Amino acid sequence: DTFSYYGYSQPRDVVSIQNGFDLFQRKQLRINLMFDYKGGNSILNQTANIQCAQSNSCPGASKMGATLAQQAANIATRNSNPSSAVGFLESGQFWRFRELSATLALPKQWASMLRAQDASLSFAGRNLALWTNYTGPDPEANFATGDVQSTYSTSAQRTYFSLKMALHF
Repeated sequence: DTFSYYGYSQPRDVVSIQNGFDLFQRKQLRINLMFDYKGGNSILNQTANIQCAQSNSCPGASKMGATLAQQAANIATRNSNPSSAVGFLESGQFWRFRELSATLALPKQWASMLRAQDASLSFAGRNLALWTNYTGPDPEANFATGDVQSTYSTSAQRTYFSLKMALHF
């Protein structure tokens, strides 16, 4: 038996780009943006692997026009002894639009009606876009609690929005 090295299981390259800017004369509106990049790792697409190993609903087995790589991964996981999941190793590289937020400083008159010195209203959205070649639901999805990412039956991170009012007394 021989072992082969196929790459890192954790991202080796991690970048976060954040910026904020103020609009209007009195800095009434602040916009913040955050983008994340992770790469330099491989992910085993376990959902696709198990799907191919246990049924014909796998693209490599049933999809007309399946690529040679998809067909080979299907054969290696189903028809070889020992079986191999190497065909389901994929690049974990991605860019994500992680967050966009906007904070509006409310007029002092409105704050004083609430017996506050200042008031602001913030709107935020998270996980707004994902750019990746990974074919699973999300390259950050993890089913397990250990050191190695497990993507079996995972779902993508949800996009969600929040609205907050801050009062400063």
